Amino acid sequence: MMISDDVLSEAERFTSNRQDGITLAFKLKKWLNKAQVVHCDKTAHEYEYAKSLVRDEDDVPILAAFLASDADYLVTGDKDLLCIGRKDIINARIALQIMGKPAK
Repeated sequence: MMISDDVLSEAERFTSNRQDGITLAFKLKKWLNKAQVVHCDKTAHEYEYAKSLVRDEDDVPILAAFLASDADYLVTGDKDLLCIGRKDIINARIALQIMGKPAK
């Protein structure tokens, strides 16, 4: 499992601004300890390519980190990313099917 440094920062901000942030932060850190963090320089080729594919500027670092990684899939619920047309950008339901687990 991989996660971009931008997503990691956003998750930390999200949990610190919530009343239940301590519990969320603990669960998040426990989960993220298993993840490899992918850093993507804004001048990298992947960043420029990602910028040409997405409509929402906030999606650029996420897509760029995915493109720079060795990950097989980008699992997201973001409709803008899902509609790019790449078969390696999937939603959670498809990810569960690939792993052989029933979707709820």
